[in-house]
Amino acid sequence: MTDIPSDMADDELPETGQLNIPAAEVAEVSADIAAAPVVGWQRALMAWAGTGRAVAEFARIEAADRSEVSALLGLGDSAKRERGLLVDIAVRWAVEANLLRLRTGILRPAKRHLHLLDDAAALWFRALSAMARPDMAFTELLAEYSGSRYRPYSPWHDLAELTAAVAGTSALDEAQLANWYARRWGLGHDHADDAEGARIAVRGLALLASALGLLTRDGDGRWTATGLGRVCAVMVALPRVELEEEPDPEISLISTPDGQAEPGFVVKVSLRHLGVWRRLRLPGELTAYGLHTVIQAAFGWHGDHLHTLDAGPFTFAPSWPVLEEAIPSEMVTLADLGTLGVRELSYRYDLGDCWDHEIIVERILPPGDVTLPECLAGRGITPAEDGGEWYEDDDGNLVPAAESEPEARRVYDLARINRVLALTLEEEEEEEEEEEEEEEEEEE
Repeated sequence: MTDIPSDMADDELPETGQLNIPAAEVAEVSADIAAAPVVGWQRALMAWAGTGRAVAEFARIEAADRSEVSALLGLGDSAKRERGLLVDIAVRWAVEANLLRLRTGILRPAKRHLHLLDDAAALWFRALSAMARPDMAFTELLAEYSGSRYRPYSPWHDLAELTAAVAGTSALDEAQLANWYARRWGLGHDHADDAEGARIAVRGLALLASALGLLTRDGDGRWTATGLGRVCAVMVALPRVELEEEPDPEISLISTPDGQAEPGFVVKVSLRHLGVWRRLRLPGELTAYGLHTVIQAAFGWHGDHLHTLDAGPFTFAPSWPVLEEAIPSEMVTLADLGTLGVRELSYRYDLGDCWDHEIIVERILPPGDVTLPECLAGRGITPAEDGGEWYEDDDGNLVPAAESEPEARRVYDLARINRVLALTLEEEEEEEEEEEEEEEEEEE
């Protein structure tokens, strides 16, 4: 078995300086997403399903329809014995991404997601997210494709590790990928069965990676990471990075040409099951940590507790205190997430009481349209933090009891919220200026 570069087997934590950030340019990432086979598969399958198609158990395509669907998915170059299985994987993948609905043996497009057909990035991110929470029907299909040797406890975990391994080199051939997999899982290097098992397992992972546009193979059979793959590789590595200092606010995961403005976003942030929401207009330059700051101001939270922000398989949290498996939220902007197709996020404030907020991207605005965060609308009183009376409603849900005089900061007041947002931004700018002055004094 061919050896991989020694640094790929090194388990030491990298430093931020060892990561290539920005990982890619926005044009390259967008092109990789648009060209990702899984995006075309999902569009073709939603059109094919139409008003309903009969399928076998677990959404397997009927034999009479396999040739038609295979042609729609562009699988004509695949080995004939594999085409049916690849069709089933593609269909089940769309079901996992909630783009197709399976009810009583009939496959139909999910109507609430039909608007995503014109949004390649959103389709791509839903496919990626499906890898983080697949059901047994999907993982068994992957195992069948890879000779029942694939370890499917988390396809995204293995897929992410593979992408990061390839992105850390110039290119790897199939033997080197198999060697990486054998080392990753502690398989014997000299045992023929282990070597063959590693080769077959990597084949299944490579299928997923190439379908997602993370890896591409050249004419010599060597695998390289695309710009999109490099971005994902950095996001996978960041939770394990040793930060020597606070992240540079000027660094973005995905770069834009000098002088090019970022798009803006209109999002609706809702406290689940409580009828409390705020609609916000946000600049793309805002980081994930900045989004936390804006939500705190808009809802009147005190900011005394830890928080996380989740998008698909990725979790974001402040660089300090360190949360396991979390990407530093100061290092990713809303524009980065928008480029990757993130249209829904979950924000949890207070990891004990778990105030869960749902964030929906309602509109993407032209570049340069938004320069400062602003609250546009809202409703409801934010529940009391660290206390307050609760009661059980008719459905058994715990809901906060009405308060005679809730704190003013928790009551929806558009003018007050925007004043607080303005003050918060002024304070942050002053802190940044003070830090710059301190750095200049130290250099002198």
